[in-house]
Amino acid sequence: MSAASNGAPAAAAAAATASEPRVHPRHFHDGPNPQQPPLKPPAAAAAGEPAEAQPPAVQLHRHAMESVLAFCTLRELVTASAVSRDWQAAVLSMAPVQRGVGRCDANRLTAVCSSPLRRHASSIAVYDRPASPSVTLELLRQSIPHLRKLDVVLGPSAAPLHFPPQLIELELDFTTEADVDEDEEQFAARFNTTVGAVAGLVLLEKLVLRCSLWTNEGCSLAALSQAPSLRHLEVSTHIVQSDAQVNELRALTELESVHFTDDVIDEALLGRLLAQPHNLHWRDLGDQTPVTEAVVPLLLSLPLNRLDAYLDMPDAEFITQMPNLTALTIQQAGDMQPDGDLILQAVGRCENLRKLEIDGSYAFTSAELGACLRRLPQLQALCVFNGQKLTTLSSLPRTLTSLELVNFTLRVPMAELQHVLSLRELRSLRLCNVFDEPLGTAGELLFKPPFVWDRMPDLTYFEHSWQAPQANPFLNPF
Repeated sequence: MSAASNGAPAAAAAAATASEPRVHPRHFHDGPNPQQPPLKPPAAAAAGEPAEAQPPAVQLHRHAMESVLAFCTLRELVTASAVSRDWQAAVLSMAPVQRGVGRCDANRLTAVCSSPLRRHASSIAVYDRPASPSVTLELLRQSIPHLRKLDVVLGPSAAPLHFPPQLIELELDFTTEADVDEDEEQFAARFNTTVGAVAGLVLLEKLVLRCSLWTNEGCSLAALSQAPSLRHLEVSTHIVQSDAQVNELRALTELESVHFTDDVIDEALLGRLLAQPHNLHWRDLGDQTPVTEAVVPLLLSLPLNRLDAYLDMPDAEFITQMPNLTALTIQQAGDMQPDGDLILQAVGRCENLRKLEIDGSYAFTSAELGACLRRLPQLQALCVFNGQKLTTLSSLPRTLTSLELVNFTLRVPMAELQHVLSLRELRSLRLCNVFDEPLGTAGELLFKPPFVWDRMPDLTYFEHSWQAPQANPFLNPF
């Protein structure tokens, strides 16, 4: 037998061995073969015509992986990057998923800023007061390229502060600790310097300023007029006390909402802020706005689309003069006992309402509530708390995506649960002390996968609690 014939089997065996897939460790797996040529449509290949090159399999595989990974949390991305080299490459090269990191102390912040996944972080909350705020902010500027939201506690800083320029939301806590030797004048200087640095953020849309000192007459908001994109401001009432501070806030005519972070705004301060004439276009005044006969003309001077009314009036007829109103909360204030039916009649004429929260201590009946809800065709979110005379849930609109029923004095029979189960569009459901008996394990399972999928396929949040009725229950949870 010739040498050529002896070598042929050996060459064939070598070729077969080379064509077999290589064996890798179990914790790493190959993706598609990057050497595979592009596929051509069979019809074009048969006709001999040149066909447009299709993406290689490795590119299609990478796109599919990135489409799936785009829905992952940061913790899940850490797990995914440890599956294989191909997965790790996809995680590191895909478009930023923009996820929040959550609460960070100094040690965790250092780890986040050195992580290869830091490009996917868009929100960070630093709750431990940094020893050097300027160093911390510079670390964030250099390490987190897509940071959009930052919440940080600021202490005294010897160096100028430079915030990440791409911020859209910023929350600053100026809480003074016991170990900080700082008088009111020093605090005001630090506050004003910081606000001046914030005003240079051209993309900033929302700013929250928290403060614990009661007297801050030296603090100024004037620099915020230089922030071109600022539309939403939450500020402590402690730094809106003097006439100069009130005028500085009134000068921010581009703002769309103003909230107060610590206290419910009092009627006197509200009157000073909204004194006529003004050029304000505020659409939201935050929570528990005091509503009296004297305040109503001031509220009607604004294009409000959200109102949390702490009502101290016999009726709510004024809301019918707010055509932009889409979110309304009505709570009872003081000792006045208005007619619940009159309240609901006024609410029913606000046809653009999409969200309604109402205090059931106005003692309206199920029939009166149903007549109101039938006149709100766009209503999507409903919250009724402190219900006193509601005996049935049959009037709940089928368009609701969010429902909260909280602390009913007169408990509803368990048979009324069928009306809740018929709300197929619900995404969020909260039932606290509503029925005359607890749901029990079997009842709660109706709102959990897989049993809920047939009834409420979009439900993602469910909360239920039950306590036996008491003689003097704590009714208002808000």
